[in-house]
Amino acid sequence: MLLVWLIIGQTGILYAQDSYNVPASGNQTVTTCDAWVFDPGGETGLYGSYNDGYLIIYPGTTNGVVCLVEGTYNTESSFDKIKIYNGAGTNGTPLVEWTGAGNVTTPIISSASNGALTISFTSDASVNRDGFAFKLSCLAGMSSASITGCSFLWTDPGGTENYGNNQDVTQTICSGNGDHLSCRFSSFSLSAGDILYAYDGNSTSSTLLGTYTGNTLPAVIVSSGDCLTFHFVSNNSGVNSGWMASVSCPTSVSMYNVPQTNSDLIFTCDAWIYDNGGSNGQYAHNSDGYLVIYPASTNSVVAIMEGMYKTENLRDKIFVYNGVGTTGTPLVTWMGTGNVTTPVVSTATNGALTIKFQSDGSIKNDGFALRAICLSNQEMSDSAISECSILWTDPGGNGNYGNSQDVTQTICSDDGRYVSVHFISFSLSSGDFLYVYDGDSTTAPLLGTYTGTTLPNSFQSSGDCLTFRFTSNAAGVSSGWQAYISCVSCPMGGNPASTSPGSPCAFDNIHPFCTDQGQYTYYSGTSGNTNEYFGSSRVACLGSTPAPAWYYMRVEHPGNLTIHIQQHYINSSYGLDVDFACWGPFTANTATEFLDNLCCGVYDLHTSSHPSNTASSNYPYGNLVDCSYDSAPTEYCHITNAQVGQYYLLLITNYSESPGVISFNSTSSSTATTDCSIMAEVSNDGPYCEEDTIHLYCNNPQVGATYSWTGPNGWSSSEANPIIYPATMAMDGDSYQLVKTYNGVSSDPATTTINMISLSPVITASPSNVICQGQQVTLTAECNVISANPVTGTCTNLWIPDGSHASTLVVSPSQSTTYVLKQSFGHCVNYDTLSIEIQNPVAQIRASDTVICQGDTVTLSAECPDETATCAYQWIPGLMGTSAVQVTPNTTTSYVLQQTIGGCQASDTVQIRVNHPTVNNDTIFRVITRDSLPYTFSENTFGNVGTFDIHLTNAQDCDSLVTLVLSFPDTIRTSVDSVVCPDQFPLVWNGVTFHQDSSAFAYYTAQNGADSVVQMTVRHYPTPIQTVNVVTDVCAGDTLTVSIGTSSGSDVIISANAAVQSGSQKIFIPDGINCAPYGTYYRSIANFNQFIPGAVMTSVNDILYVRLKMEHSALEDLKMSVVCPNGNRSKLVADYNNLMESWGNIPNNYFRTCLGLANRLTDNITCDSTQNPMGEPWNYIWSNNTNHNYQYAAGTYGYCYESVNLQSYANPYWDFNSPEQMYYDSYTTHKSVKPSNLSNMSQIYHPYQNFSSLIGCPLNGQWYIEIQDMLEQDNGYLTEWELALAPSLLQTVAPLVVSKQLIGPWVTRLTDSTFTITPPYDLSADTTASYQFVMQTDVGCLYDTTIQVTFHRNYALSLDTTVCDVELPFTWEGHTFTSDTNEVLNLQSAYGCDSLITLQVHVNPTYQFVDTVDTCDMYTWRDGVTYTESTDAPTITYTSASGCDSIVKLHLTIYHTTETVDVVSECDSFTWVNGITYYESTMDPVYVFARESGCDSTVRLHLTIGHSKQADTTVTACGKYTWYEHWEIQNSCDDLTHVFHKPDGCDSTVTLHLTILPLPEVCFDYYTLGDNYELGAILHFEECTPNMTNYRWDMGNSVTFEETAFDYMYEHSGIYKVTLMVTDENGCQNTHQRTVEIKEPEMQIFIPSSFTPNQDGLNEVLKPIGLHITDDHYLFVIYDRWGEVVFKTTNPEEGWDGKYKGSIVPNGSVMTYTLRCASEKGLERRKGMVVVVY
Repeated sequence: MLLVWLIIGQTGILYAQDSYNVPASGNQTVTTCDAWVFDPGGETGLYGSYNDGYLIIYPGTTNGVVCLVEGTYNTESSFDKIKIYNGAGTNGTPLVEWTGAGNVTTPIISSASNGALTISFTSDASVNRDGFAFKLSCLAGMSSASITGCSFLWTDPGGTENYGNNQDVTQTICSGNGDHLSCRFSSFSLSAGDILYAYDGNSTSSTLLGTYTGNTLPAVIVSSGDCLTFHFVSNNSGVNSGWMASVSCPTSVSMYNVPQTNSDLIFTCDAWIYDNGGSNGQYAHNSDGYLVIYPASTNSVVAIMEGMYKTENLRDKIFVYNGVGTTGTPLVTWMGTGNVTTPVVSTATNGALTIKFQSDGSIKNDGFALRAICLSNQEMSDSAISECSILWTDPGGNGNYGNSQDVTQTICSDDGRYVSVHFISFSLSSGDFLYVYDGDSTTAPLLGTYTGTTLPNSFQSSGDCLTFRFTSNAAGVSSGWQAYISCVSCPMGGNPASTSPGSPCAFDNIHPFCTDQGQYTYYSGTSGNTNEYFGSSRVACLGSTPAPAWYYMRVEHPGNLTIHIQQHYINSSYGLDVDFACWGPFTANTATEFLDNLCCGVYDLHTSSHPSNTASSNYPYGNLVDCSYDSAPTEYCHITNAQVGQYYLLLITNYSESPGVISFNSTSSSTATTDCSIMAEVSNDGPYCEEDTIHLYCNNPQVGATYSWTGPNGWSSSEANPIIYPATMAMDGDSYQLVKTYNGVSSDPATTTINMISLSPVITASPSNVICQGQQVTLTAECNVISANPVTGTCTNLWIPDGSHASTLVVSPSQSTTYVLKQSFGHCVNYDTLSIEIQNPVAQIRASDTVICQGDTVTLSAECPDETATCAYQWIPGLMGTSAVQVTPNTTTSYVLQQTIGGCQASDTVQIRVNHPTVNNDTIFRVITRDSLPYTFSENTFGNVGTFDIHLTNAQDCDSLVTLVLSFPDTIRTSVDSVVCPDQFPLVWNGVTFHQDSSAFAYYTAQNGADSVVQMTVRHYPTPIQTVNVVTDVCAGDTLTVSIGTSSGSDVIISANAAVQSGSQKIFIPDGINCAPYGTYYRSIANFNQFIPGAVMTSVNDILYVRLKMEHSALEDLKMSVVCPNGNRSKLVADYNNLMESWGNIPNNYFRTCLGLANRLTDNITCDSTQNPMGEPWNYIWSNNTNHNYQYAAGTYGYCYESVNLQSYANPYWDFNSPEQMYYDSYTTHKSVKPSNLSNMSQIYHPYQNFSSLIGCPLNGQWYIEIQDMLEQDNGYLTEWELALAPSLLQTVAPLVVSKQLIGPWVTRLTDSTFTITPPYDLSADTTASYQFVMQTDVGCLYDTTIQVTFHRNYALSLDTTVCDVELPFTWEGHTFTSDTNEVLNLQSAYGCDSLITLQVHVNPTYQFVDTVDTCDMYTWRDGVTYTESTDAPTITYTSASGCDSIVKLHLTIYHTTETVDVVSECDSFTWVNGITYYESTMDPVYVFARESGCDSTVRLHLTIGHSKQADTTVTACGKYTWYEHWEIQNSCDDLTHVFHKPDGCDSTVTLHLTILPLPEVCFDYYTLGDNYELGAILHFEECTPNMTNYRWDMGNSVTFEETAFDYMYEHSGIYKVTLMVTDENGCQNTHQRTVEIKEPEMQIFIPSSFTPNQDGLNEVLKPIGLHITDDHYLFVIYDRWGEVVFKTTNPEEGWDGKYKGSIVPNGSVMTYTLRCASEKGLERRKGMVVVVY
């Protein structure tokens, strides 16, 4: 609620509507958040004596507190007191006490838990005064508790103090009555980093409306529904005062003005929007304000449907924006004069439109009137719609529609009109279609098929329905469409009439009237015509139609009707020419139908011919009833034989276009009467349900009209379209009447009746609402509308939680679910719910036993859990049909019961475990030693070996019969393992031949007869030769050195330890993000199978070390791990970008650290390894091994940093001046991790995760070393890797190589492991030789491998060559020659072997000649080419006998003869090169320039001669004169000139001869002919400048006179600027202006001090007496001495007759009166005493 109060003098306050009085005694309780509280005397009276009461005020908002925000008080000081208590009642803490007179300047806020305040008032019996008036509101501080309510003050969590640090509070505020919420901030101050978030709904998952911080006041926040949610967070860096905001629920209005400045907002679904001048006045200068219009209905958008505008063209403009504020998309701009013919529809998510109006300071005009309504948002569904004015979208709504959709919807008007469709946007994917049918089904005629992105043209139905079908395929979706669907009165192609300004179909251009309620009067227009409407300036008999005015009437009683029409000047009774034309009769059921027919072209007013005079005998002529174009100020329109219900159309024009007054009414001779009810046609938007909002409509509103609505229980309204809330069932059949008054004529009461309905949706379920798990059920929505009157339309359904709009819904819930049907019919919404119960019966098997011995029987049974259900049984395996079965399983068996319970399936399973005897009819053998006798078995004792039968019972109580056989041992079994050399196969052992690794048995018989068995397992030693990398191409005479060893640098690598796996390969490690999917890694795979099967890692010492040789430019974004075969891993370094893990003692992401000498030049620009050269890789070794004397690095995890600047390495891979490196330098000190030393195993690093995380890993299988580069802008390379496990874990320890041999030609042994091969230098041909490497191990095994080496011969050759001298210098095989020579060259062959070449070079001479030629224009040379330009390039080559060429060159000079044009522009004359002077333009002269070469040139003259001019001009002016650049010349002169500059430069000069005449002097006087200058006074005006030829007076109100003196009376009070303009005999004019102020007459009041109500006819009534007393704000109240109201009236004509409660008060009674009435000074108040005497 918007509270406005005006201070008038000391006491004049206009208070809010809600108000309460503190009781004179006792106490009262109220609940409010927006009210005024007065003393016991109320708003206008004095308080009485002996007051002692108090009022308790509870907050009307949940979680709010009451706040007294302002007010005033006037009591008897020290005796009469006001006290405010905290909480409810006077036992609370006193907060403040007031006495005497003063104002409330500091708010009083409740801190009680219930949020209440108590106001107490006490007074004695001495002096009574005005009392007090206090404004109350509610204050709610932000907390986690929700708030429900409207109209309260809302603060941050700190309330009136600062909020705190580290707060995180979320609060939801809802209106509680379905209204929208607005939050308008009055202060706002948050510290840096503290933020308030606002969400459009009841949670933070709703749409985010805004984020607010700092000190900028947020814009008004408005909900699209009935809730807002706020989330406030503060950090720990500081606090501030927070905010204060006003939360309210804006209400709908029917008329609103765009503010002149700033902005405002409204919620409405039907309102007229005017400029800041309102519905009648003109707008203000320099307007710049805007109005935000929100839809008052949920799920709606605002649309501007109609209107008109009249502004200063190009200067004063109306802008309409999509959404809230002027930052939205501009939709339309209007200026000048026109009508709104195309709807402007909001497409914003909040459905709002913003109207902005701007004007300058020059010309004001009538402004604009725009009608804004709501369009309901409707998504296409299978449900039919019977509604007009909707915004219709595809099935996807605001998003894309879906694939594979097939939706059909019928849309019909709700009042029988045509359905019109206007598309706003349209986009369908290929293969998706929208079909439109002209009727209520798809069998109706097809109007069109639409697809793609072309916007369909507007179309409409031929009846009252359209049907749409939309289909989409599965190939893609799109945004669909938005369309405005309305109901129109004109059929398609119905030739609707023009809505131009002079048309009766333009906004507010035609008005109803009746001739039976007095004279109808209006001010005639002075501009406009009907030319555009009729297409001609001549209409009927009218030769012109200036200032047209249109009216229509309906006949109530039949007969003849004569309408008297007259016009006179505004300020005199002199007549003005008035003309008219009248058409009819027309038939229509309602006035709306008449206007629709008129504007749809049904009635033809365009008469092709008509009488040329006004004689009544010529009429009627077709439907032209009467017409007059006479020059008379009085006309008579004759309508004969008018019948009941007929409509007639009247056009009245103002021929002279002078301001006048036109009046018309029927004459006394008329026998027909007209129907005044058409002046006000009314309707409502019902039917309604409980709690609906009722909208009453005047269907024909008029600008300047007044409205008087009345209804039941004293209800009334002066709005055109009032709103009533809430609707109740008791209002069914209530009637509401409207009397509309326009130009002094009032309509008959027009009535609209409220139709209340009850919507009772019902859900039915088929086959039942009780189903089995997995079954489907069909839900059907029934539309039950109960109404006392017939209603049309269909229900709209929404299923929750499914979201479907269909009338039926097929569901298959997985659990019992309650379905809600939200059903709408018009405005009415109701719900029904139906619970679908899922029957999920449980079957339960009961078994007599679940563990049995073999051969036992078990009973299985089940019960029906519901006595009312029917149950069926099926047992699996093998049994069915009964509730109990008996089974005898031989083995453990699972039995399944499939039970049907009440039609639903259920199952259960039970397992019967069958225990078998431990041994049953079996024989048990026991081998014992002799000293074991006697032998005990299962409590039986045996003294000797033999066979015995024994009966046993096992632990499961199952009987067993066993045979025990006792014997002495007779066999010895042993195993033997043997490892052999590979060349020892085949191996023979005890008659068994081994060809490969395998096992065999040998059997032995002992002498005592006891057998022995030996198992022999043979395995061979693996070859120690791993890799041979010997050069196989050698030059003769060169020495090839071959090394044999275990290191990776050896030519022949032998394995010293089979527990080591390694690799050598250049691996590029690119960025993970840019070069591959995020997290792509490199894996080195190490396969082990040499360990004992099933062996696992039991200690960190089982891993010797992990080695990587690599370079990388940023260690901190690497992940490096070793992963064992079961997936367990150990991190070698800390994870990428993990502050909790560090590389050394320095956090990763603060310092950049390299590996090796990394390349930083290009590794951030490409993923291509060819463009990323490798730097220098270093070795890095990780270990936790304690069995070896490794030297570990210092620091956490053993990490240590090289503290040298990498520039000291003269690193060729690093550009220290590059921009990339300058950025990189800000994070690093150019450090790299110090490398490990492989040779002495020093600088070894501990892994970040100890290798203990790998304990339990299988030794055999695939091990991995993983490397991941996780961040862009760095790369690197891995060149070697090695994973070494402990050799002691091997299944077979590999033997050591003790002897190494290299067998082949030219071999020399240098050491035990080093050999050389040196072939002779003079080999005559390439020779290939075989070389055998032979290794002998310490167990005597020999291993060999053979390679082939090719030795390439050296060469010696002699060559001769001849060259020409022009080819010198001559280069061959890198050697350069400049003359004849004979030289020996030492070259190399393709294999790098020596090649000696003796080269003999011979040089032959060449010859050159020049051919010089001078000629004109062109020349053909000996090469046959014709040249047209000078050149030195052409050559011809001739070959000499020696083979060297002779060259002839051409030196050519070409002289060109030319023909040119000399283009010249000059003023007056020109002398050319030929010495001739020309005075006119010419193109004839030619001149020849002779050259020594004989090649002459010719030039032609094209001459243009421009002529300058001199001229004089003579001017006579009054007072002053402006001439071109000479401003306001005040004196006569002859020497001023003005130069006219011409484009050709030939300027012309004009000389001014000026005579200045003096301006006439002008003045006038005025005075009143009465005593004052009040309204009604006659003023005399008289000029004081005689002898003028003309006088013209402007009285400041569009009234003019041309007399020298006159008397004049103003009709309205105000300040008028009177201007007199005089013209003298020279025609010079001058003006004089004076201000005249006409005041309202001062109100004069007299109230008697006594009166005598004794029925003698004298002084019987007490009432104020005086002049100019009106009923505006009039209030006259009589009080007795105790303050009781004895008499009260708002009618100035009504007085008090001395009676109270029907009896005359006692003689001599002293009464107190108060009087309030309006005057020009505002509200005046009088107070006094009167004595009743009789």
